[in-house]
Amino acid sequence: MQYDALAAPFVSAAARALLKAARHLGHDPARSLFFEPACGTAPLLRALRPRVGGVAGYDRSEAMLRAAVSIEPLLRRRLFRADLSQERLAHPAAIEGTVQVAFCLDNTIRHLHTARQLRTHLGHMARLLAPETKSRRGGIYVVGIGLLRSDEFVESETIETGRLRYADRRLLVRQITTFVPHPPSRRFPDGREVAMTTRLCGEQTALGRYTLACWSPERFLGCVKAAGLHLRMTMDDRGRPCTLTPGYCWLILGRIPQH
Repeated sequence: MQYDALAAPFVSAAARALLKAARHLGHDPARSLFFEPACGTAPLLRALRPRVGGVAGYDRSEAMLRAAVSIEPLLRRRLFRADLSQERLAHPAAIEGTVQVAFCLDNTIRHLHTARQLRTHLGHMARLLAPETKSRRGGIYVVGIGLLRSDEFVESETIETGRLRYADRRLLVRQITTFVPHPPSRRFPDGREVAMTTRLCGEQTALGRYTLACWSPERFLGCVKAAGLHLRMTMDDRGRPCTLTPGYCWLILGRIPQH
C-alpha cells in the first residue's frame, strides 16, 4: 500500500526512539505492552512486536485494519476498530490499567478538532495506562505533536518518497503535502482549522483533503490536565530529552499520581 511505502523510511527510527523513551522512563520493553491509537496499517506495531512484551491498537478504518492483519496475521486479536474521540474502548486488547507505553505520533492527534474531543481521547488513554505502584513505574502516553497557535501557522509543504511493489514492478511513490491555514469560520472562529492536500504520484495521482487543529502549548496542556494526565517530560523524535519549544516534539504524558 502507498501508506506503508511512505512510512517505511521512518518506521525503524521511530521504533528505536520509542524503545529508548520507554527505557528512559523506567520501563523494560520486553515486559511492556505497547498500544497505538489510530494505528493505520500498524507499521510501528509490526516493527515493535518482536522486541516488546505485547502490542495492541485501534483504527477507525476497517480497510487499514484488514491490511495490517493480512501483512501480520498474529495481530488479528490485537487490533480493533475504534475512533480517537470514543469515551471508552470495549475490547479484550484494551483493558484499563494494563498499558505501559502508548503512543500517537506524527501529529495524528491533531485530527481531534475540539477541546472536548481531545479531553475525551486523553481520558480514555489515561484509563488504559498502568498505574504507578511501589514495584513498577506508571504507564506513559507518548504524543508526537507540533504545538503552535493558529496565528503562528504559515503555509508550508513537505515531500515524502517511498518504494511500492506492484505486481512484478517497484514503483516510486511521492507524496506532496501542502499545509494551508484555513480562514476563520463559525466552527473555527480563531482559524485553527488547517487544510492538508496530498498528491500521490506514481502511475496514478490521488487528491485528498482533511483538516488538522492547531493547539497552543497552554491550550493542549490544559486538556491534558483536565483528563487526569500531566506532562512528565518532552523528547525529540529520536527519544532524547529536550525542552518544550514551538514545533514538533514528543510529549511524554503520565497519570496524575493519586495520594
